[in-house]
Amino acid sequence: MRIIVNEHQAGTLQRLQLTSMTGNDLFGGVALSQMVLACIQVPVMFGVAVALGYDAAGSIIAAIPVGLALSLSAVGLGLLVACVARNPTEAANLGAGVLLPVTFLSGAFFPVPDLAFLSVAGRDLGPWHIFPARHALAALRQQLTFGAPMGSVVFELVATVVLGLGMLWIGAAVFQRTRMRPEQ
Repeated sequence: MRIIVNEHQAGTLQRLQLTSMTGNDLFGGVALSQMVLACIQVPVMFGVAVALGYDAAGSIIAAIPVGLALSLSAVGLGLLVACVARNPTEAANLGAGVLLPVTFLSGAFFPVPDLAFLSVAGRDLGPWHIFPARHALAALRQQLTFGAPMGSVVFELVATVVLGLGMLWIGAAVFQRTRMRPEQ
């Protein structure tokens, strides 16, 4: 998000509007670069955890698709932050302000109560399940801590992908409307 805000501030996005590049080209490039970073970050984090004494029951290979799926929502949230940030420092501060509650409500730091009000495919869902990180964390926990095979986390992986694509779509649409329009 800092990079996008930096490019907007520097006028690069305005110059790109003069080319045949579309907003989808920009969003696709950003999403692709973040997915490449996720392919690097997941094994590095896993390696650090193992070096610090984590005894994984599952395979890191199974965790990479979950990290890739989660990166879609990160790009979407980043685009939303980039819509309102005026400079890279503000983008970093707003990003942390958005990421912290999402991380807490996903159950990453402490268990959050299940307030189920909907059932999908035999799974009880509540308000916290709108966050892709909630499903990704459940999949990673099942795979790496309990050694569950990939087939047992299909629901969580699909939910992460669908919600992540939804966040990416929302972020791209809002960014297209607010930052990719020619200046009047």
